[in-house]
Amino acid sequence: MHSSRLPWVFAVLSALILLGSGCGSALRCPGRGGVAWLELTSPHFVLATDRTPQEAATSLRLFETAYQVLEQLAFESPTHRLPPQIHIALFRKRAEYLELGRPQTAGEFISDVNGMDDEPRIALFGDVYNDTQNVFQHELTHYFIAHSVPNAPLWLHEGMAVFYETLRQQDGVVVFGMPNPRFLTTVLRKRIPLAQLLQADRAAFETDPPRYYGSAWLLVHLLRSGQHRDTASLHSYLTTMANGHSPSYAWNAAFGELGVSRMDTAYRDYLLTTPVHSRTGSFQPTEVAISSSRWMSNSEIHILWAQLRNQHTDQDRRLQQQDLTEALQHDPESPEVRYFMALLARQSDRKQAERLLGEALARRSGDTRYLLALLQLRIDEISAAAPDQRLTLQTECERLIARLKPQTHSATALRLFADYQLALGQVAEGLLLAEQSVATDPRCVQCRVTLATALAGNHQPKESAQQLQIGINLLPHGTPVDLLQQTLQARLRDGKKTP
Repeated sequence: MHSSRLPWVFAVLSALILLGSGCGSALRCPGRGGVAWLELTSPHFVLATDRTPQEAATSLRLFETAYQVLEQLAFESPTHRLPPQIHIALFRKRAEYLELGRPQTAGEFISDVNGMDDEPRIALFGDVYNDTQNVFQHELTHYFIAHSVPNAPLWLHEGMAVFYETLRQQDGVVVFGMPNPRFLTTVLRKRIPLAQLLQADRAAFETDPPRYYGSAWLLVHLLRSGQHRDTASLHSYLTTMANGHSPSYAWNAAFGELGVSRMDTAYRDYLLTTPVHSRTGSFQPTEVAISSSRWMSNSEIHILWAQLRNQHTDQDRRLQQQDLTEALQHDPESPEVRYFMALLARQSDRKQAERLLGEALARRSGDTRYLLALLQLRIDEISAAAPDQRLTLQTECERLIARLKPQTHSATALRLFADYQLALGQVAEGLLLAEQSVATDPRCVQCRVTLATALAGNHQPKESAQQLQIGINLLPHGTPVDLLQQTLQARLRDGKKTP
């Protein structure tokens, strides 16, 4: 049996698992005395939760309603085809959610550090009313913006997310633009100057989140729902950016060369002398069916937690390793656990990653994700390989690509095909594939990094910087932005080594 090849796994963390730390202080799978997890599927979502079956079904239907409202009333025609389903992890308790390593959030889209996951994921906690509903709608708005206006500036990303998080739908009526108590007091007291807000990047937002997020909400509220709203100009601004123009060009086209100064007065005075104006509309959501419902295995639960964890520090990665080791104990033959272990090992121990992928493929030989991960590993090796090894690696990459092309056209696949061309010094071919990967999934952060790399190699530094900034804007709040910058610099250095 294959399990005889895994003594290293149980030797590393066996003592910890026997003490129960494999499930963590708050996160405990059913096999360790924890609550069972349920997976439900609907047209737009796959929900994993430890809430009761009735609560889970209610939550999923409310998520579907929010999706319909945003899709049809706020983002009528996304520029890009949306992925078929969003994966949601809904935790019953705050303490369990915080075990993921996201102490300053109530929920967020998960940024895939490995760059191998095409499936959008949201993690949050609580019931689906009030605060949790706000968090979900905030994150779902980011998702729609990323697909509709992928080059949106940060103030628009965050301002629209805060604006739509208070949206409510009941009895055929939609209300949006309600006061947001999180930021209303702050912006009434001291808001960010308009010119400064329009240019603010992620680092600026992190210096004073309440003022920046509140000011972004205020500007969107002024344009979208204010007494002096400029809906036509806002629509023109969004459409121009969606057609590929820069935010500054789109602003001038929509609001005129004097747009900032003309709007500054209205922005400064907004809400100081007039109340918050909410807007209402008619909307009757379509009732959707829950197509499947099943209990998750212990191993699947631990894999889920590993996918959701932060991966910014060594401690985060150690906890992720514990989740996966525990998952393997519950299902020693699992190819999925080996796949995720390989992704985790890729940066620190390539030989171990290669062995794990080999074992995963031995159990499930045609899995596209496993083949893509193996291709990523081979591309990583090319830049550091000696000349006599490079040809062997290229031959294997070509074989993998030939096998993958008929099977997948995902953003991750196109990105890796681009990375391979760039590793060979074929910048034009790499640039074309990188552009295709971003077009396939505008919210793919690693695709943005690959496109930035290709543009830099094509002597387009300004465009390269723009793509990197878009990638940074797509990162969740609190993510170290220097990770992307370091990745880009490393790829550029590797590119210089390639003949």
